[in-house]
Amino acid sequence: MGQKHLKKKRSKGFIKIWCLVLFLALSIIGVGYGAYWDECKIMGTVFAGNIDPVFVEDIKVDADGEGQVTAFLDKKNIMQISIKNAHVGDVYHIQYKVANEGIIPVKVKTITSDSDSEIHLKLKNPEGIIEGYGDRESGAITIEVGEVEPDSTYQCMVSFVISQWNAID
Repeated sequence: MGQKHLKKKRSKGFIKIWCLVLFLALSIIGVGYGAYWDECKIMGTVFAGNIDPVFVEDIKVDADGEGQVTAFLDKKNIMQISIKNAHVGDVYHIQYKVANEGIIPVKVKTITSDSDSEIHLKLKNPEGIIEGYGDRESGAITIEVGEVEPDSTYQCMVSFVISQWNAID
């Protein structure tokens, strides 16, 4: 008779353990279900830096001809060039600098120009990587004058396309 009593105690303990395991399993499933269907938002602010390339006002003009050339900045990234009294065969050289006032290093992809058809621009981009915090690189523009009207004024506009230094093209 003593052994029957032990079997009842063991089976009651066994049932209690199974009930506890089942209760925990259903609780975990409920918590998982609730977490899955409820929104979980994580808010934060990340400052990754900025890119701020500009032409520097230190523009040098060298004229091999009779005309007068002026170069000035229209905006921080647009240079306007005016040529007065140009003659056929005149050549003008402009040295400029591009500065990166941002903190992310950049490289100049292309320098673009818009000019009259009689004026031919040859553009030399700044080479290499322009580090941030005001670092500068130099470039050059050569202007060759074709068939022009005497005592006329011609306009050119130069701007640039910049990318992050490690951007994939």
